[in-house]
Amino acid sequence: MVSDVHKTIIDMMAYPELGGGMQHVADCLKAYFSHEGRDSRKLFDYAKLSNNGAVFKRLGYLVDLYSFDAMLADACRSQLTTGLAKLDPNLPCPNIVTRWRLRIPKQWRNEHD
Repeated sequence: MVSDVHKTIIDMMAYPELGGGMQHVADCLKAYFSHEGRDSRKLFDYAKLSNNGAVFKRLGYLVDLYSFDAMLADACRSQLTTGLAKLDPNLPCPNIVTRWRLRIPKQWRNEHD
């Protein structure tokens, strides 16, 4: 097996363009958390293996935003790296969510906050 659903979610967090952009990645994450096979521990473990600080910022932000799993959000917050990452690297991201050290597109933030 090359991948599983948990690793695919993390791969899309690392490279949102693989998932068609962050809005579609967020939709995939919603579907993931509505499925009985969800596993926050596996998500976190794969995120650690990614060695990519933006993964924790994006995943934590979305998990926190949609109230999917408070413990996963806290675990992601404990892994935050310094500096700011973009929620979607392919969009202008003028707004900053300091809690997650994340730059957010104006239209995305207006829709979701």
